[in-house]
This record gives sequence, structure tokens and C-alpha cells, in this order.
Amino acid sequence: MASDVIDAPVVLAPAGMDEIPLMARFYTAMCAAHGDDFPEPAAAAKIGRMLTAPGQQAVLFWRGEVAVAYLMWADLGDHLFVRNYCVAEGLRGQGLGRALFERWRATTDGRPVRLETSVEPAFRFWQALGFSEWSTGLRTDAQDASKEIP
Repeated sequence: MASDVIDAPVVLAPAGMDEIPLMARFYTAMCAAHGDDFPEPAAAAKIGRMLTAPGQQAVLFWRGEVAVAYLMWADLGDHLFVRNYCVAEGLRGQGLGRALFERWRATTDGRPVRLETSVEPAFRFWQALGFSEWSTGLRTDAQDASKEIP
């Protein structure tokens, strides 16, 4: 079936609020594949918040009636920031993710694309697409931020 999906015409279509449940299923499955438990209602709420923020856009990749991937990004003017990119679980590792991303990339007028990931398989995927490290992320828990420095 995967080769049928790769070889079949895939339509890239804008995704909106009506598609949030579908995108949430993708997101939940992606999290599960990386060992994270992220329930669909929480994923739907998160995607809804992101999608309604200024500059946020999303597309679904369809093969007939079947959604095979979705991509969400922020248009930050001078560059695009990929928020989420999820390919259907049974279709990963066969070149579809690369092909669909390159297809989307062809619609972006050549603007730089940035993203962040802390997941090793995703990191390798993006590196294989030509992405390189551009920053180091740091964070602290709120309770740690209140500690005094001696």
C-alpha cells in the first residue's frame, strides 16, 4: 500500500479549523511513536491554539479520501518556521515524507525554513533533507527560575 500512496497523485490542500480532529490524530500518533502520551483532546486544543495565532498555516496531503500527512508552519515574514510535520505511521521510512515536504517547499518562494526538534529520528530526517543545526535550545522549569544564584 505504501508504494501505491507514493506513486498515486497526492493533493496538497489548506487545512483549517474543521481539520483539527484529523491533525490531532496525526499528532497523537506521532507523539506515541516517540514514546510520548499526548491524548487527542489535548492535541486538538494545542493545534487549535496554534492554528488561530497570527501567521499560522497548515496543509493536509490527500491521496483520494485518505490524508497521508499534514504540515503546520508559522509565516514569520523573512522565514517560515515548521511547527509540526506528521506522516501517517504506516507510510514512514519510504520516501513519502521527503517527497511531500519537497512538494510543499516548492510553494514557499524559496524563503528559509527553520524548525526545532529534540527527537532523534526526526533530527536525522531533517538532516537528510539538508537542514543543519542553527541554535541550541535552553529551558528551565518555573520553580527552578525562582532559585537564587549564590
